[in-house]
Amino acid sequence: MTREQVAKKIRWQVIFAIIGLFNPVVGLPQLWSLVTTGQHEGLSLPTFFLMFVIVAGFAVDGFFNRNRIAARSMAAAALVNGANFTLLTYFRREAILEFSTSFFHG
Repeated sequence: MTREQVAKKIRWQVIFAIIGLFNPVVGLPQLWSLVTTGQHEGLSLPTFFLMFVIVAGFAVDGFFNRNRIAARSMAAAALVNGANFTLLTYFRREAILEFSTSFFHG
Protein backbone atom coordinates (compact mmCIF):
# COMPACT_ATOMS: atom_id res chain seq x y z
CA MET A 1 0.00 0.00 0.00
CA THR A 2 1.39 3.41 -0.94
CA ARG A 3 1.39 6.36 1.44
CA GLU A 4 -1.24 8.08 -0.70
CA GLN A 5 -3.53 5.09 -0.29
CA VAL A 6 -2.92 5.03 3.47
CA ALA A 7 -3.67 8.76 3.68
CA LYS A 8 -6.92 8.27 1.80
CA LYS A 9 -7.90 5.26 3.91
CA ILE A 10 -7.38 7.05 7.23
CA ARG A 11 -8.88 10.28 5.85
CA TRP A 12 -5.70 12.25 6.51
CA GLN A 13 -7.10 15.54 5.16
CA VAL A 14 -9.84 15.49 7.81
CA ILE A 15 -7.36 14.62 10.56
CA PHE A 16 -4.98 17.33 9.36
CA ALA A 17 -7.78 19.90 9.30
CA ILE A 18 -8.70 19.10 12.91
CA ILE A 19 -5.05 19.28 13.97
CA GLY A 20 -4.76 22.55 12.05
CA LEU A 21 -7.45 24.09 14.26
CA PHE A 22 -5.35 23.45 17.36
CA ASN A 23 -2.29 25.28 16.03
CA PRO A 24 -3.56 28.86 16.49
CA VAL A 25 -5.58 27.92 19.58
CA VAL A 26 -2.40 26.94 21.46
CA GLY A 27 -1.31 30.57 21.83
CA LEU A 28 -4.70 31.94 22.87
CA PRO A 29 -4.39 31.25 26.63
CA GLN A 30 -1.15 33.23 26.73
CA LEU A 31 -2.73 36.03 24.73
CA TRP A 32 -5.74 36.09 27.06
CA SER A 33 -3.46 36.18 30.09
CA LEU A 34 -1.45 39.09 28.69
CA VAL A 35 -4.57 41.05 27.78
CA THR A 36 -6.41 40.51 31.06
CA THR A 37 -3.57 40.65 33.59
CA GLY A 38 -0.64 42.33 31.88
CA GLN A 39 1.66 39.85 33.62
CA HIS A 40 4.76 39.43 31.50
CA GLU A 41 7.40 38.28 33.96
CA GLY A 42 9.05 35.04 32.92
CA LEU A 43 8.02 35.28 29.26
CA SER A 44 10.75 35.31 26.64
CA LEU A 45 10.69 37.89 23.84
CA PRO A 46 13.10 35.87 21.65
CA THR A 47 10.92 32.77 22.03
CA PHE A 48 7.75 34.56 20.91
CA PHE A 49 9.63 36.22 18.06
CA LEU A 50 11.06 32.91 16.85
CA MET A 51 7.67 31.22 17.13
CA PHE A 52 6.22 33.98 14.99
CA VAL A 53 8.97 33.67 12.36
CA ILE A 54 8.65 29.86 12.23
CA VAL A 55 4.87 29.72 11.83
CA ALA A 56 4.88 32.62 9.37
CA GLY A 57 7.47 30.72 7.32
CA PHE A 58 5.32 27.59 7.34
CA ALA A 59 2.29 29.69 6.33
CA VAL A 60 4.19 30.96 3.30
CA ASP A 61 5.31 27.39 2.54
CA GLY A 62 1.69 26.23 2.71
CA PHE A 63 0.69 29.03 0.37
CA PHE A 64 3.35 28.20 -2.22
CA ASN A 65 2.64 24.45 -1.99
CA ARG A 66 -1.10 25.09 -2.35
CA ASN A 67 -1.84 23.52 1.02
CA ARG A 68 -4.75 25.67 2.19
CA ILE A 69 -5.13 23.97 5.55
CA ALA A 70 -1.48 24.46 6.50
CA ALA A 71 -1.38 28.01 5.12
CA ARG A 72 -4.48 29.12 7.03
CA SER A 73 -3.56 27.32 10.23
CA MET A 74 -0.05 28.72 10.26
CA ALA A 75 -1.21 32.21 9.28
CA ALA A 76 -3.68 32.22 12.17
CA ALA A 77 -0.96 30.96 14.53
CA ALA A 78 1.35 33.71 13.24
CA LEU A 79 -1.31 36.31 14.07
CA VAL A 80 -1.69 34.96 17.61
CA ASN A 81 2.08 34.73 18.14
CA GLY A 82 2.55 38.19 16.63
CA ALA A 83 -0.07 39.59 19.00
CA ASN A 84 1.64 37.87 21.95
CA PHE A 85 5.01 39.29 20.90
CA THR A 86 3.58 42.78 20.39
CA LEU A 87 1.82 42.83 23.76
CA LEU A 88 4.87 41.43 25.52
CA THR A 89 7.04 44.13 23.94
CA TYR A 90 4.53 46.81 24.96
CA PHE A 91 4.34 45.64 28.59
CA ARG A 92 8.13 45.35 28.84
CA ARG A 93 8.49 48.88 27.48
CA GLU A 94 5.92 50.19 29.95
CA ALA A 95 7.72 48.45 32.82
CA ILE A 96 11.04 50.00 31.79
CA LEU A 97 9.48 53.46 31.48
CA GLU A 98 7.77 53.10 34.87
CA PHE A 99 11.02 51.99 36.50
CA SER A 100 13.07 54.80 34.96
CA THR A 101 10.46 57.41 35.88
CA SER A 102 10.31 56.28 39.50
CA PHE A 103 14.09 55.92 39.70
CA PHE A 104 14.93 59.37 38.38
CA HIS A 105 12.04 61.25 39.98
CA GLY A 106 12.20 59.74 43.42
